[in-house]
Amino acid sequence: FLMCGIAGILSEKFVSRQVVENMLSAISHRGPDGRFVFQSAGYIVGMTRLAINDLQGGMQPLSDESGRFFVMYNGEIYNSPELRKLLLGKGYNLKSDCDGEVIAHLFSEFGVESFSYLDGMFAIALWDEFSKKLYLVRDQSGEKPLYYSLQDHSKGICFGSEINCVRTALKFNPSLNLDAIWDLPTFLWVPEPQTIFNEIVALEKGGIIEFSVNSVRKTKMRKGLNINLPDLNSFNDKTSWVRNIVQNAVSSRLLSDVPVGSFLSGGLDSSIITALAASEIGPIDTFTV
Repeated sequence: FLMCGIAGILSEKFVSRQVVENMLSAISHRGPDGRFVFQSAGYIVGMTRLAINDLQGGMQPLSDESGRFFVMYNGEIYNSPELRKLLLGKGYNLKSDCDGEVIAHLFSEFGVESFSYLDGMFAIALWDEFSKKLYLVRDQSGEKPLYYSLQDHSKGICFGSEINCVRTALKFNPSLNLDAIWDLPTFLWVPEPQTIFNEIVALEKGGIIEFSVNSVRKTKMRKGLNINLPDLNSFNDKTSWVRNIVQNAVSSRLLSDVPVGSFLSGGLDSSIITALAASEIGPIDTFTV
């Protein structure tokens, strides 16, 4: 099933680019529209792209105009039009129409706090070329997956969009997490941050890892900066208020340079979403199993 994927390594030891190429091969099914690799000092990162927005100009990494911050990411930033206006108003120059370009520029303006401005689904790897620091970030709902493994007493980190991708980069066979094996038939999934392997863990939803060689800091992004609910008093009733919120949420997710479709589960949720989307962009293809 298709979506972008990212993979990378930061280490004080020499790492061959081929290691990251192998990681990308493990997730090639996620992105048929492009494969990109960025390398700086001990940092190598790549991504496989499924092109949705700015089909020609959305190649990664995406950087700020100073050339300090470089972003590889999987996902979509729903409020990128509003963030773009904010950045243009502050004098920043954006050179593409890709929704992800706002990330590097926001970080240049607001630092780590910038991630709290993002309304979307995302797994981000942001590299600070000056401080040689890596930031791994996952959206607050945990929609986009991101896994990592610390190596050699935290002197290195490898990360990727899938567990098998990270496993490909390890120089050893990771050990089975017996608790996770017990949890899987109990809950039908493995509760995060655990995975089926002890040495590979999931970045928690809303989590941020600031990593440089010999330094690891874990934080959580602050909630609320991307929430702008309409005033309830400006609506006749709560039903109209809720409808407005849902309509705006659906509308923001229709940002796409390729055809939009809808998955139908047979329930009210997907039916409402599809009806609202169709009312805005006309008939859309729907799929169900």
